[in-house]
Amino acid sequence: MEKYIDGEMNVIALAAACFIFVIRRHNEYARVSMTEMGSRIKCSPVLLREYLKFVEFYCNDGENQRSENVEIRNLEESVRKVLSSDGVRKLCQKYKVNEDNFLSTTLLLVKLADSCWIVTGRPLENVIKACAYFGFMSVLQRLVLPFNQFCSQSGFGFYKCLKRFGEIKRMILTLSKPLSRQPLDVKTCISHISTILKESHILRSHLLGKVTSKKAFDRLEYALYRLGRLGRPLNQKLISKSVEATEKRFASNAIERKQRNENVIFLII
Repeated sequence: MEKYIDGEMNVIALAAACFIFVIRRHNEYARVSMTEMGSRIKCSPVLLREYLKFVEFYCNDGENQRSENVEIRNLEESVRKVLSSDGVRKLCQKYKVNEDNFLSTTLLLVKLADSCWIVTGRPLENVIKACAYFGFMSVLQRLVLPFNQFCSQSGFGFYKCLKRFGEIKRMILTLSKPLSRQPLDVKTCISHISTILKESHILRSHLLGKVTSKKAFDRLEYALYRLGRLGRPLNQKLISKSVEATEKRFASNAIERKQRNENVIFLII
């Protein structure tokens, strides 16, 4: 640790990274950007970003992102890139949506989707676009456009995003259940998104009830959000079937990774 932060500038960068980490935990992304903070302390945003990764790893206590997707490691840049299109900016102007709030809400939704296994092993772009729709409506606190019109006006490919949209919608509807006694649909769950993002760990635990181990919890979440095995409530028989299906998927993925690694080694040789 001492070697990692050796030097005055490194200590300043670490302190700034800690500050950014804290305000992001409180959903206050709009207060300061990485570029602005780097300018204030005369530090390269690249270096500051590296320290932020270190702080996130150190502080998350096992809640690090699941995905091995390279893009997820530079998530903020990936989200900014997708949301920087002219179509998205025109939509923000048309509906007077604060772009910083839109970015932060979308970013948190993508992180939640990653925690719920929706991102793992998939291209990130379509997940971001699906999350952007719900982030946009959450900032407005009302449903102003159906997903197909949002995609059309944003310049997103509707059919390319449709499957991920369905999974993100299912995730939000599922996590909204403990928050409402009324029947839920896309329109009614919009008002719950901010609460879901703040209390996601509590809601996720509540939905699964008592689970004996982290491994079992992970597999049940995979079954619930990735495979769409919804139960009202989840009964033991359904849980057993979900875990079995999940284990088969995990085993299949492990075999595929092993084969890819062997092919890479063979090509190198």
